[in-house]
Formats: sequence, C-alpha cells, structure tokens
Amino acid sequence: MTIKKESAANTINEQSKLIGIDIPIIEQDSKMLISAILLHKKLQTSTKFSTWMPRRIAEYGFLENEDFYPNLGKSTGGRQAKDFLLSMDMAKELAMVEKNLVGRQIRRYFIEIEKRYRDWIGFILPRLEISYDLFGQQEGYKYNDLLKACGASLKSGSKSARVRKNKQDFFRDKQKELCVYEKFGKTIITNTIARSLNAETKERRLTYEANKKEVNHA
Repeated sequence: MTIKKESAANTINEQSKLIGIDIPIIEQDSKMLISAILLHKKLQTSTKFSTWMPRRIAEYGFLENEDFYPNLGKSTGGRQAKDFLLSMDMAKELAMVEKNLVGRQIRRYFIEIEKRYRDWIGFILPRLEISYDLFGQQEGYKYNDLLKACGASLKSGSKSARVRKNKQDFFRDKQKELCVYEKFGKTIITNTIARSLNAETKERRLTYEANKKEVNHA
C-alpha cells in the first residue's frame, strides 16, 4: 500500500509541472491574447486585481493597445468587471515578475503556445498551394485545404458561419473555388491552436485531480 501511495504521489508531482493551467487563449485579429483577471487569479497573488493591474502597468511601462487592450469582463454583482486582454509578451513578463513556482510554470506554458504557433505557421502554410483572386493581385489559400491541414472543423455549418461573419476575408479564384486570404488563414490556425491547447490543459487538470483523489483515498 505504501509503495502504491508513493508512486501515485510521484505521478502527481510530475503532472503538477504540466498541470492544466486552464488559461484559455483568446484569438483576436490573428493575435493570441490572455485575460488579465484570469492570469491574476492563476498567479495566486495576494494583491487585489484592481490594485495589481495598474501597478504592473506603471512599473513596467506597458502600453495600451499594444501590450494590453481594455475589455469588459463577466458581470460581478450586477456590474461588469473591467478586464484587460494581454499580449503574450506582457502575460509572460507578468508571470515572470511574480518570482514564484506557478509564475514560472505559466510562463513556460505561454512559451509552448508560441512555439506551437510558429511550428504550425512554418509547417502548414508553406505546404499549401497559393491561390489568387480574379485580378491576380491578392493571394491566399483554398479554404477546404487550409481547414484540412490545420484540423479545423469541416462541418458545413462551421465553414459557412466563418464565411458569413468574415465575408471580406474570402474570395473566389479563377476556378471559382472558395479561398481565404492569408491574414485570415493565420487567424484560423491561431484559433485551432488555442482550442487544442485549451483542451489539452483541461484534460491535464482533470487527470491531475483524479490522481490527487486516488492518493487521498489510498
């Protein structure tokens, strides 16, 4: 029994290094952004968010609409909390300056996100055939080919919804195939990475919690 308990405990210790941090990535205009309120909560700092955020902005000279973007958060007691969407660089720096274990773990998590994005952009786009609009001036990629390459949803409902919401980002090539301009193609890839990583971190958290319960009941 003791050996089993120690083994399970060791498993938890290992998993805690990669624990499901559950900081969803918000994709916006091809940028990967982080909720400041959620990051503050995960960093486990004792300073109230309303004090912590302005203090960090002043201390490190972060710039509005470059490093962070004002955003209304979830309703709290009938009022909407003022959240901020942080750039990945700002989120990494905020995690680093906390100088604690969880801050280092979160920073490594953000570094992994960026690495995957670079890998996907470097791997997927160069392998896709470039398409041109009817005037031969702007280039992009065949919509279906991009979706297949990055593992995005091929369901007709999801595909059509993207086109309806972002008509300006699509065009027909000379063969009348539906294509997506490169910028929005990168947005689709970014969103796919975010969904994938969010699902992975959620799964790690559930596994971690399940193993923790196993230790407690062993």
